Amino acid sequence: MKRLLISMTILALLVVPQVALGSDVDDLKAVDEKAVKLGFSLDPNDTEAYVNGYHKEFISIDPNYAFPRVLTREQLRQGRVADIANIESRSWIEADALYHVVGSTGIISKYGTSVVKPKGAPVVIRNLRYSITFVKIDGKWLVYAIHTSVIPSGN
Repeated sequence: MKRLLISMTILALLVVPQVALGSDVDDLKAVDEKAVKLGFSLDPNDTEAYVNGYHKEFISIDPNYAFPRVLTREQLRQGRVADIANIESRSWIEADALYHVVGSTGIISKYGTSVVKPKGAPVVIRNLRYSITFVKIDGKWLVYAIHTSVIPSGN
């Protein structure tokens, strides 16, 4: 009986962290879905919700800039306002995403196709991959770093 109780306790200790981890991954997926929706929205009313999903200073590594940038929420807000003024439409077609959580850090790796129609210009279609790092602060997932790269043609 004692061995059975010890075996059950060990089994429970092995299973419970996985259940908790699954919950964190589900939370991270939900936050990511909301972020994608807000990220591709051109509704000015969505700007504050979008900005509030980011850490107060976050790191951006983007193919449009030569060097990594540390951006504040105010810089992000200004960028969003400019995007809304200059983009007619945009969408994201996700091909795959992987979600990982370790403690208070969440990492999402994904790739897909971005379709952007700037005002007065032709549509720009790019296959992109992302690595997004979230940190959980006071129970809320916030974007801390984003690395975006263009997938070379034919890959």
